[in-house]
Amino acid sequence: MLPFTTLTKVGPGDKTKAYVVRQNVCLKILLFSLIGVCVLLMVLASTMYDVHIERRMKARETGVHRREEHHLRLQVGRLGMRLQQQMRDEVRDMSILREYRARMYRAVGEYQNAVRSTVDEATAQNATLRTQLTKLELELDEQLEMAMRQLWSDVNAEGKRAGEKLHNLTAEIIQDLKLDQRERDQFEAQYGEGSDYHEDAEEGYREGYDFGDDDDDDEPASHREHGGEGEADGEDYEESRMRYALDKLLARLQAMPNITLTEAELADWDSSYTAALDSMGDESKEADLALMQDKLVAKLKDKGVQVASGATSSDDEYLPSIFDQFETALEAAKVTPHKPALLTQFAEWQHGSLPTAELVQHVEELYDQNVLESGLFDDWDE
Repeated sequence: MLPFTTLTKVGPGDKTKAYVVRQNVCLKILLFSLIGVCVLLMVLASTMYDVHIERRMKARETGVHRREEHHLRLQVGRLGMRLQQQMRDEVRDMSILREYRARMYRAVGEYQNAVRSTVDEATAQNATLRTQLTKLELELDEQLEMAMRQLWSDVNAEGKRAGEKLHNLTAEIIQDLKLDQRERDQFEAQYGEGSDYHEDAEEGYREGYDFGDDDDDDEPASHREHGGEGEADGEDYEESRMRYALDKLLARLQAMPNITLTEAELADWDSSYTAALDSMGDESKEADLALMQDKLVAKLKDKGVQVASGATSSDDEYLPSIFDQFETALEAAKVTPHKPALLTQFAEWQHGSLPTAELVQHVEELYDQNVLESGLFDDWDE
């Protein structure tokens, strides 16, 4: 028998050399290996493409989700600020009631004195009638006092509760805005400029869901006409409302006079204003009210603040006009140290380098510190 290495088979017939067989086997192995590698490359490419598509979709969905969260947080914040407005109104009611309580007591006292002198003259010869009229006067005075005391007690209690809730609500709004800022930073860190999926995430954020159909009957006509212009480039509808309110606040800050006070002077102004309000709430201090008002006027004139002409301590319109002017000046004095930094933040916000939510957070912090007195939406319906 011939060696196996020289022929592929034995016996009669054509013989194929072994090296040809080996060559064919090697070619087949090489071909199958090449096919296997191609298949693996195709599977790998398909997998990578699927992963790329999945990541793009995830980036887009993350953008949409971020838009929803941002929209909802701003909406909750706006509703919270509207609730702040109502609470501030309840707190202000205490001051308003103090003023009208003092004016009513003064008017009733003057009326009783005038009636008493007239009755004394008319009943000089009739002691019985004088006794009866005096009794009726005391009963009327007691009824008025009871009604006013009950009204004062109710409004004062509501005002104090509103003040406590106002502080807690402001703290919650600030925390929510800080959380929104952290989420925005995380979103920017993951899908910011330089990221492979930045455009997909931004496209998802710009498109998101359509929030522009929200209807708000309380929205001013001027805002409905101009406030939605930013939505064409993907601006959130709630953010456009915030921008409208911030624009109004900026106009108010720019019109606010600069009143520079030292910390001691500011504390003196604040304590004098509080003492004057307390005096109006206490009938026993009504005699000092005119002097207290004159002191407030002197403080305003000392800092060059113009006081409304024609207002005197004997004028019935003196109380609300002077107290309104002093309250406005006191707010301006509190804002003045913070005004440069606040206006700088507004400028950055207008140029797009400061997010709306972050600016609202700074404004809310000033409200919580009693630097600003009125909220973003206090004049929304004007």
